[in-house]
Amino acid sequence: MKDLKISIGIQPEFVWVEQRCADLFDAMERYNSAGYTIPVKWIRELRKHWAWEVYRSEFKQDTCAKNVYRTVKIGNQIWMAENLKVTQYRNGDLIHYVRDNDRWHATKEGAFCAYSHDMDLVSTYGLLYNWYAVNDGRGLTPEGWHVPSDEEWKILEMYLGMSQEEANKTGWRGTNEGSKMKEEGISHWKSFTNESGFSALPGGYRDHNGNFYHMGGYALFWSATEFSGGAWSRYLGYDYSEVYRYYHGKQNGFSVRCIKD
Repeated sequence: MKDLKISIGIQPEFVWVEQRCADLFDAMERYNSAGYTIPVKWIRELRKHWAWEVYRSEFKQDTCAKNVYRTVKIGNQIWMAENLKVTQYRNGDLIHYVRDNDRWHATKEGAFCAYSHDMDLVSTYGLLYNWYAVNDGRGLTPEGWHVPSDEEWKILEMYLGMSQEEANKTGWRGTNEGSKMKEEGISHWKSFTNESGFSALPGGYRDHNGNFYHMGGYALFWSATEFSGGAWSRYLGYDYSEVYRYYHGKQNGFSVRCIKD
């Protein structure tokens, strides 16, 4: 097993504190992955530095019970009107927060992150999850909710005007269904109607190699449906009024919208 000890800084604090916090984060992530309890003394040290609030957000804060989400009824479906923010599974187990790009690419376990690891974005855009977290039997979503299947996404799209034939296609489909799903106004998109109340925001994504793309340009959402070694997903684009449907590798980090059971 890889050594779980952290490096000890001996330089003046103004020189080594940033590296010290990075070392603590790395060690806590490895302890968390190995199933060990994180030492209290590390938490106490982080309290002295700016990183404490980030630590709380990434490892402790956003449980299913503590989040309150806006919801909207669209046809016969009830959707959350904002992206998921949980950092624990429904049973209380922590979801792994993965910073390192190589580990993000290699893991076959549930993982999440904030876009560019900027926790200030989470309250608006939610968190990004790989598909292993979506599919974890411990439950990613709050009680009474689930990640929508590919068919449930189609039901939404057809209610907004897409034909069955179009809904079954891949790529950009429909006419203005995507426009009806995006937040109204120009704060985050071009001018769209949000006629459905779905209120999608362009939160970007993390690719299978760990790189971040398209904050402010695209909203990408997982479905719960596997296909061809990956899983179906949906895109909404800054310059598009349609909805994009395709399947992607499970290592990608996309936003999650929940639908009521």
